Amino acid sequence: MKQKIKFILLFVTVLVFSGNLFAQDTIVIEKARIIPKGQSFDVAPGTVLVLKPGAKIWVEGSLNFSGTANQPITVISENTNDPGAGIVINGQSYQQQINISYTNFYSLIQALRFDPFWARKSIKLNQIKISQSLYNESSFYISAPFKDHGFAPIQFSITGLDYFNNNASAFIEDYGNNAIQYKLSGLNFYENKLEKSDEAFGILNIEKSDDKLNQSNTIDKIAFHKNFIGDKEIGLSVSGNQDSIGVQSLYYSGSKLPIADAKTDPRLPYVKIESASSLKESLSDKCFVDNVIHTNGKVTVFSSSACSVSALLDSAENKIPYTVSRNKDSITLSYNSKNPPIKMWMNELFWVPVPVLPKIDTLASAPIKPIETKVEEEKRAHGFWADSSMLKDLDLFKPSFEIGMFTGVAGYVGDIKPKFGIPACYEFSNGINIQYHHNKHLSYQFIYNRADIASNDPTALFLAYSSLPFYLDDGNTISKMPSHRFNFRTKLMSFELGTTYYFNRYDKNDKSVKNLKGRWVSGIGLGLGLLKYDPYRYAFYTKYADQIQWISLREMGTEGQNFLPGKSRYGQYAINFNLHYELNFCYERWKFKTELRGVITSTNYLDDIGEGYTYGNNYAKWLETIPAWNNYTDQYGNTYVIGVPFPDTGKTINKRSYSPIPDGYIQFHFGLSYDIGNPVKPQSKLQKFINKYKK
Repeated sequence: MKQKIKFILLFVTVLVFSGNLFAQDTIVIEKARIIPKGQSFDVAPGTVLVLKPGAKIWVEGSLNFSGTANQPITVISENTNDPGAGIVINGQSYQQQINISYTNFYSLIQALRFDPFWARKSIKLNQIKISQSLYNESSFYISAPFKDHGFAPIQFSITGLDYFNNNASAFIEDYGNNAIQYKLSGLNFYENKLEKSDEAFGILNIEKSDDKLNQSNTIDKIAFHKNFIGDKEIGLSVSGNQDSIGVQSLYYSGSKLPIADAKTDPRLPYVKIESASSLKESLSDKCFVDNVIHTNGKVTVFSSSACSVSALLDSAENKIPYTVSRNKDSITLSYNSKNPPIKMWMNELFWVPVPVLPKIDTLASAPIKPIETKVEEEKRAHGFWADSSMLKDLDLFKPSFEIGMFTGVAGYVGDIKPKFGIPACYEFSNGINIQYHHNKHLSYQFIYNRADIASNDPTALFLAYSSLPFYLDDGNTISKMPSHRFNFRTKLMSFELGTTYYFNRYDKNDKSVKNLKGRWVSGIGLGLGLLKYDPYRYAFYTKYADQIQWISLREMGTEGQNFLPGKSRYGQYAINFNLHYELNFCYERWKFKTELRGVITSTNYLDDIGEGYTYGNNYAKWLETIPAWNNYTDQYGNTYVIGVPFPDTGKTINKRSYSPIPDGYIQFHFGLSYDIGNPVKPQSKLQKFINKYKK
């Protein structure tokens, strides 16, 4: 009976992995099939290679397995209890290649092994599957190649590897060796389990070479789901010297990164991940099972949308009839069988275990409860379950800090109106910012800003309409005034607190982004700050910059503040309020910023023009308060008269300004900042419960 069951199992397995058995060739390998150096072993699409117990394919030459998506090649053991060894790549043959496409390896001790000191011109592995290696060996093993500096580095590429249902690891030795160049992409590891061993040992193990890391090596699009070493979930582990190994994009399930590196043991290399994101959202075309619940007559599977159930098997590997219903992220199978299922095949590709039903006390009248772990009980008790609509908090943003600097220009907006109604004079504006990203859309900022604003400043960064007059609106009439009459330059320094709302996600782990090269993020915000301001006017100016004499307008008291009763000089501090719009280009942790800000202040004296009268309507008295400037002699012996930059205007019935709106300015900035936060996501409620039970 047992032999009959084994035969049925082999027949079903070959049928699953190979399509129509009778339309294909079958090659039986006994003991060792040796491919000598200079020769090639070519296998046609759809071929089934059956390995007798202990049999192997020993390759010293070339290998060409040319399977296709519709006709894959299958390499399988004849007897799963006494399996075949697999394929061994051995020896040095720099003119020959190993090409394996669309090939399924099933129930082998070591599906693919590259022996120490091997060498070939190139290795191309495309869309291969390795499963049911249950023998605690490294089912996929790449040892250090032979170093011969007379030949170009070996080109080793893997494009698509599904590694599942194995009790065995995959191992890459001497990664970064200058004799080999790796291009690894699309590696998926799921539903694998090893007996408890070294806690730092994962399903995929990469040993770092002692050579200086080959910067041309790439690892991209690598996924891990339910890979366990004993009871600990570890997908990727690294070892070797204390350097770093780069991974462009990594996808994972669970509450934390399944990686053993320098973060878990400082003696190990560091895995530098450019992008880490949710497995279910990022690889929606792949089938991954999150959880299986078994009650009497019913099996509920929580999985990705790409999953379908292809078979339900009992302990004797007999198929159990069932009906199917689907609800969001779950599949419910209803069956009627005396023998309950213990295994379930998904997508005719891999299987997952079905929890065993507990023994039922026939005297008990209570209904059977679903078989759940402690973590699952906590999920249900606190409103969490495996349905994606109820697990949104697992996709949380990681709060982080960002530091940066910016530069740009500032333009004055106040009582002096330029001809075309827009600022005509622009000065430098610079600063630094510290930003805290509170969630996916909201950030808080602390900003230090140092800027100047001016009108008709001949030394300005950009001055328009310098030969045109300004127009002063005194509330009753519009007076045409010479531009020099109202020139000023005000030095500003501010400390501000602000907040910004971003219309799309600002973090580097945005899973909606398909273009990994960067993305645009825009936002609007507001802020409040403390402003220190000091207005000046150039009193004497020549074409030589060192002969400019700036005079403090606050000290001059141009509205008679120095002598009028009840008058005093205006202060040097004010409150500023800003509104701003940002457009950022985000690349990994870097942000390239552009910003437009509008600032209104609590003072009307940024330009030294308030609601008083010019010179307090007493020019002579005003001159008496500034004797040092009546006849000023500079360092070159040149004598200047204060009446040139401050001419007598006579008495006037009009105040200098009737505007109730305080002064302000606009700013346009470019900046660069860097996110210094940890890319690992924060703990949600569910993750805290998980960690509690892991302890």
